[in-house]
Amino acid sequence: MLKRLAIVLGLGFLVLTPIANANTLQPISQSSLGITCTDPINNWRGVYPTESITITFNEKITQGDPLKAITLTDSNGKVLESVNTINYNILTIKPVKSLYFNSRYTITIPATAVSDSYNNTLTQDYSLSFTTVK
Repeated sequence: MLKRLAIVLGLGFLVLTPIANANTLQPISQSSLGITCTDPINNWRGVYPTESITITFNEKITQGDPLKAITLTDSNGKVLESVNTINYNILTIKPVKSLYFNSRYTITIPATAVSDSYNNTLTQDYSLSFTTVK
């Protein structure tokens, strides 16, 4: 009899166990939510002031508590308005106004701002900094 089945899904594992007296499998655990890629990469210099920032996760994400808690700040700590959207596993942060040239900015994603289908969140807040072109 089948006791457990592990399926590799991208960077994580999904462990399935049979349901008693049923012909289907039920998910019981999921690996933690993580960030696999960012554009721009952390500390990148040369970002265009009108460019959107994308954060790619290791699995599909949904809005957490709350998505608007994600901040885009300038080098003086001033929070700038942005539109934050999710498309499957990609979080896009689009500044409402063009950023200044040759300026440093930081994006902060609180650990609970996004979650996966198992309600897993990031294990800690995530920050990404970049500098716009001269």
